[in-house]
Amino acid sequence: MIPSLFTNNNSKKELRDKADLDEERRYDISRGIEAASAILERAKSTMAQEERTKAVQELKDLVEDWKNYQIERFGELLLYGWFFVSQRVSNGEIVKRKVSHVWPSY
Repeated sequence: MIPSLFTNNNSKKELRDKADLDEERRYDISRGIEAASAILERAKSTMAQEERTKAVQELKDLVEDWKNYQIERFGELLLYGWFFVSQRVSNGEIVKRKVSHVWPSY
């Protein structure tokens, strides 16, 4: 869990703007808010990557016969979760289906 110290930038900006501070202090606080935001984004990105890596391993373990496909050649998993995808089939009909893993298409 990411501490709330990093998560609510709006309240930090409000406090900075309402406080009776000189320009140098405002600048220092603004840079601190920017640094905290950058750290939060990197942490979220790392956590999402770890989740996707775990999802790929779980998928590898679930499928018994990959029919000579090598999952590593699919590329990096882009999205993991449940998504609804619309696809036009050969007769022109649009089919909606639910997918759980999305890889880049090459």
